[in-house]
Amino acid sequence: MTILAVPEGRATLHRWHLPAWVLNRKFHLGTLIGFSILVLHYFVSVYLSALVPGLLSENKALRDQVAELQVKTGAMSAELERMNMLDHRVRHILGIEQQQDAPTVGVGGPLVPSKQEELDLNPADAKRLTQLDAEVESLSSQMHVQQQRFEGLLNYFSEQRSQLASTPSIWPVRGWVTSGFGNRTDPFTGQYRMHEGLDITANIGAPIMAPADGIVIFAGARGGYGKIISIDHGYGVMTSYGHLSEIHVREGQRVSRSEVIGGVGSTGRSTGPHVHYEVSVNGVPVDPAKFILN
Repeated sequence: MTILAVPEGRATLHRWHLPAWVLNRKFHLGTLIGFSILVLHYFVSVYLSALVPGLLSENKALRDQVAELQVKTGAMSAELERMNMLDHRVRHILGIEQQQDAPTVGVGGPLVPSKQEELDLNPADAKRLTQLDAEVESLSSQMHVQQQRFEGLLNYFSEQRSQLASTPSIWPVRGWVTSGFGNRTDPFTGQYRMHEGLDITANIGAPIMAPADGIVIFAGARGGYGKIISIDHGYGVMTSYGHLSEIHVREGQRVSRSEVIGGVGSTGRSTGPHVHYEVSVNGVPVDPAKFILN
C-alpha cells in the first residue's frame, strides 16, 4: 500500500510505502491484546508490591509460631516418655502384666492440605511444617494409648480398693478369744470335732461391728447358732456372727466396715456370753485370725 501526500504549489510529492500486514485486523487485535496484558501486568505488579511487606511480615510471624510449636512438641514428647516410664514402674511394683507398646502409627500428609502453596512458604519452612504436623498426629495417637493404659490402672486400683474394703480385716468385737479355729473338744458332747470359727467372749450387749463392707444375707435365728447374722462381702468372702443378744440390721441391707450390726449374747447352743465368728472363702471355712490386721 502506498500513501501519497500532495502539497499545494510546487512542493515535492511525499510518498510512503506500507506493507499489507500493518493494516491486517489480526495484527491490530494482537497488538491490542498485548498492550492490555502489559497494562494488567503493570497494575498487578503495583498491587503485589504493596502487599509484599505485609506477606513477609505474616510469613515471619508464622515461622516464629512454627518454631515455638516445635519446642512445645518436644516438651510433649518428653512428658509422654516420662508418663510411659511411670506406667512401667507402677506396673512393675504392683506385679501387673506389662502391656505391649503400641505399634508405630502411620501418618500421611500434613494436617492442613497444600500448606506450602497456601502460605507461600519456602521449601525449608514447608518441610518443617509438614514434619511438625506428622509429629503432632503421632503424639496425639500415643497420648490416646497412654490414656487407655492409665484408665486400666485406675480400674485396677478401683478393683483393689473395693476388694480391700470387702476384706474382713478388723475384730468384730473387743474381747478374749476362748476358742480358736480348728479341731477341739466339743463342750457339750466331749467329742473331738472341727470348730469353724473364733469364740470371742465379751459382755452381754457389747457392740459387734462389721469387719468389712458387704450385704446382709441373713439376720435371724438358726438352730444352735441362736440369733445370727451372715454378711456377703463379695469376691467369695462371707462372714457369720452367732449367739447374738440383739440384731440391728436386716436382710438385704448394705453395711460398711466398723458399722454396728448387733450385740454380744448367749442365744442358741452357748455356755456363756460370746460371739461365734466365722469366715468362709468360696464356701470353705478359713481361720478368721488370718484376715485381722488390728
